[in-house]
Amino acid sequence: MFNFKKILATTLVMTSLFSFAMASGAFAATTSTNQSTITQQQPLVQAPPSQQPQMAEPDGVKGYIVKKAVQLLATCFRKGAPYIGDVLEYLDAKTAKTAIQYSGKIASKLDEIAGIPDLATNVVKEKMYNFLLKDLKLSGGTALSIADGIKRALDILVF
Repeated sequence: MFNFKKILATTLVMTSLFSFAMASGAFAATTSTNQSTITQQQPLVQAPPSQQPQMAEPDGVKGYIVKKAVQLLATCFRKGAPYIGDVLEYLDAKTAKTAIQYSGKIASKLDEIAGIPDLATNVVKEKMYNFLLKDLKLSGGTALSIADGIKRALDILVF
């Protein structure tokens, strides 16, 4: 677990530095070429779709990290349900039993949630709670316990 956090922190720092370096390099390149003046007004012509610049994606670094953490948690539910049950059993035996019973469906829903752009941990909790309550028809207390546990696990992985 410690190694994963270390790798995650290193990746975040390297990505931030790379993004900053790219942004400052792009700014320097644009300021040096914009020194000529336009003497005539030229009509605006839209470039064909193949030549248009790529648009920036709305996903930020934090959203990407949350997405990867959600995918990791889905794998944990899919492959390590008994271990998750052991951890949840310390809190509530009924919740642990329910989490083990529905671990495959929870993992599938987590994979689906991971596809949401610019994901946040609160969104994961809300979507999981609604899924557990409405689709799996669990009691509100059990659904909230599982959704809270998922959010706490994501907070540990991400922050």
